[in-house]
Amino acid sequence: MYTLLVGVLTFCSMAVLANKVGLQSRLRASAYQLAFQQAEMLKTTSFDNLQAVGDTSFNIPAEVIASLPGSTVSSTGTTNSKYEVTSHYRVESVTTTQKKITVRIRWRNAATPESNATRPWSEVRLTTVTVKPGSITAPEAATSPAGTIGGTATSAAQTARAAASSLLGGSK
Repeated sequence: MYTLLVGVLTFCSMAVLANKVGLQSRLRASAYQLAFQQAEMLKTTSFDNLQAVGDTSFNIPAEVIASLPGSTVSSTGTTNSKYEVTSHYRVESVTTTQKKITVRIRWRNAATPESNATRPWSEVRLTTVTVKPGSITAPEAATSPAGTIGGTATSAAQTARAAASSLLGGSK
């Protein structure tokens, strides 16, 4: 009887843990998607209009908050009593032709007991560097992932042949 009770309790605790891990995975996937969308939106801003700013919050869609356990939807908006979610972005000037964009989304860890006063956080942080069009590090003609020469898209093999040819002093 004791062995059966221990087995049932072990199974129940593993099921609860699996549920928390699954929820944490869904939270991380949603946070990554939101961070990626925000970073892409900031990258589409004109380089000259993208001003360096410290941590600036941005809104998380109500659908994401509503998908978390403990959320309530009312006429004033969507709130969540179990999970705190914060979102920030930062733009820093690296050089005159480069700016670093960091997007961070934090949420209270799903495995944390609700009575825990220290509240550890989980987070997704994406960082990207954007360059000024026309600068040496980002030629305006760079449109192909394989490379460009003189504004025309080329294959990696053509680029390698051209580089080898110029090193050997020939035009083969």
